[in-house]
Amino acid sequence: AMPCAAVGTIGTFFSGASFKAPALTTPDAVSTQGLLYDLKAAGAKAFAIEASSIGLVQGRLSGVAFKTAVFTNLTRDHLDYHKTFEAYGRAKALLFKWPGLKNAVINVDDAFGRTLACQTSKRSVTTVGYSVERMTPEKELTHLPIRPLVARRVRAGESGMCFDVLWEGKTYELKARVLGLFNVYNLLAVAAVALTAGFAPEAVFEHLARLRPPAGRLQVFTRPGMPLAVVDYCHTPDAIEKALAALRPTALERAGRLWIVFGAGGDRDHGKRPVMGKIAEQNADCAVVTSDNPRSEDPARIADDLCAGMKTTNPIVILNRRKAIVETFCKAAPQDIILVAGKGHEDYQEIAGVKHHFR
Repeated sequence: AMPCAAVGTIGTFFSGASFKAPALTTPDAVSTQGLLYDLKAAGAKAFAIEASSIGLVQGRLSGVAFKTAVFTNLTRDHLDYHKTFEAYGRAKALLFKWPGLKNAVINVDDAFGRTLACQTSKRSVTTVGYSVERMTPEKELTHLPIRPLVARRVRAGESGMCFDVLWEGKTYELKARVLGLFNVYNLLAVAAVALTAGFAPEAVFEHLARLRPPAGRLQVFTRPGMPLAVVDYCHTPDAIEKALAALRPTALERAGRLWIVFGAGGDRDHGKRPVMGKIAEQNADCAVVTSDNPRSEDPARIADDLCAGMKTTNPIVILNRRKAIVETFCKAAPQDIILVAGKGHEDYQEIAGVKHHFR
């Protein structure tokens, strides 16, 4: 075992030790170095950090010697900062040009990921490309200069995902306690990092089977006689689509409807809002528009932007988030599933510059 610390949007974690949660997904350079010092002093031998695209552009990770970089996907987000999708991609690619980088773990079912895999292999970086069978035409993968890690026979159940993993000629069965195809991808990414670090495949997949999702990431709450509640951080069109797709098999198994309660953050990319509304309406049986973190914007204006992408002329809009959640639970049947989207692990709601406690 290798004591490993983790830093990301939901906080800093290491062996039960308590650390102050960063204000940003990727802390500033000085804070990051201070955090690394504290984690090493606490006994950490390895360190995983969520490297945000904005953090990379702003040099917040300067001075950190990365051994392995992971690329999960490239979908619409942060265009209020990067302005164009191409600039967003270039920002993410910065991590794979890091001085001294040894390994790259890349989702090759993503078109940008395939381009990235070709670029990293030219730099003598060991590249593991992870993929789910039949998600990408085989002809687009066979020529890639990668060590493939492939999930096959993916099945969804109410308690989790089951699939086989093909790695270097051998097949390993994995029964994971997480929901959704995107979590299959996440598990493949974690497995690839551990495998490139030299851990035995049997030990890697045995540990992955025991993992539970972090707070606010398709986190399930159940109570007898009540709808199944799922809280998730999804706040982009792609993330909402994937979260709803992850829950659809469970909704079918329960013979219930799939609801979503969602909003959009204020002072952020306005262009994604109608797309979010469209995807929510198309992929849920019932969509309820509410407030997320409106920040300095008028919540009603944000709701209008979301509804602009919907076909219905009478969308359900309940701006008070707490009221929206309660009323949805009152309307839903016990066999239904309610996805409360957008805020995930956050225990506050930011309105007009003030963070109000919200649980």
